[in-house]
Amino acid sequence: MPPRAASHLARNQVGHHPDKEVNSRSESPYLQQYHHFRTDLRMLEWLNMRLPKAITRIVNKERIVLRQKAGQHQIKRLIDLLDESLKLLEKPVGSKSSIQFSDETVKLLMKFAEQKMFENRGTMFIRDMSLVYLIATYEIFLGEILSILFEGRPEALKSTRKELTTEELIMCKDIRTVIRRISEREVELVIHQDVEETRMYFKDRLGVDLRQFTNWREFSERFYRRNIIVHNSGMTNEIYRRKTGYKGKDKHIGVSQAYLTESIQLFESTAKKISEHFQVKFG
Repeated sequence: MPPRAASHLARNQVGHHPDKEVNSRSESPYLQQYHHFRTDLRMLEWLNMRLPKAITRIVNKERIVLRQKAGQHQIKRLIDLLDESLKLLEKPVGSKSSIQFSDETVKLLMKFAEQKMFENRGTMFIRDMSLVYLIATYEIFLGEILSILFEGRPEALKSTRKELTTEELIMCKDIRTVIRRISEREVELVIHQDVEETRMYFKDRLGVDLRQFTNWREFSERFYRRNIIVHNSGMTNEIYRRKTGYKGKDKHIGVSQAYLTESIQLFESTAKKISEHFQVKFG
């Protein structure tokens, strides 16, 4: 499901109530976007509180079923397999030894190992993907902020880097449609840049330095960590070193619960300040 679609779905399911719609209509559109973003953050927190426990419950149930199917004889064979494997490790290198078990026993052992890996990796996967979603939904938030600005102040698009072809202009029924099309392209370009390039766009084109709203070094590090999780299996690389100042050995860096909680708080605070600033400056 695309981040934008998932975002709207979350607002209908977690912490979003119809009776609040009446109050939101009179609220600044910039602040409305912040509240939508905040709802997405509550969803991330909710999922990370419940999914790891749910995974453990599922794995435990599957183990019970597997044990029942295996029977005492097969479980004893698995224990023997583990014992004999350990004995082999104690023998001198080059000695000839072998363990022979039925395919059924080996498959059962692999199933037990699979379940254990799923339990351990499942929680890490949820946290890694939560950081990915956090960045994606923040980019949507920032894009909505720009869209609101361009709709209310079309003159901000004068120096846009995106243009429409003659054919595209003919297809537009009025000037508002033209502005909307150019705005959409400009927003897509801005939010899909490197986070530093996005910062420079806001500073040079709009006179808004995003660094004033957050601890920029910690904030931008989240984007580069997201990048290596998605594109490099979580392993640090030269780009991550150059962008974040990391000087240690290359290693796998994931997302701990503490890191994720801090990230959510950091992005929520930053988004709130951005919304308030745009309301005062452009609202």
